[in-house]
Amino acid sequence: MDLVNEEEVLKNWCAVDGNVAGIIESLRNLFGKLKLHGPALGYNITKCHLITKDSSLHKAKDLFKDEDVELMGGHCTLGSVIGSSEACHTFQSSKLTKMRTS
Repeated sequence: MDLVNEEEVLKNWCAVDGNVAGIIESLRNLFGKLKLHGPALGYNITKCHLITKDSSLHKAKDLFKDEDVELMGGHCTLGSVIGSSEACHTFQSSKLTKMRTS
């Protein structure tokens, strides 16, 4: 597993889904390691969402420009949302609406 390790990156794996958090350069390094060494270890990147702060979006676009990575301002993962304030507000509003109509 050291082949696909990257310092300064927090990792959370749940069955076949993985989530990582860290600075963009470290995430890019980990992504490259997973693409290179992952398949031999049973890790295949089939879909990847990169959730960034607005201030990091341009850097993320540059670092991941040649990769099949979807850049997002927010995304629901493991039953909750992470990302921008707008994405969190939208998620909370949809949950409240569902609660009120149930």
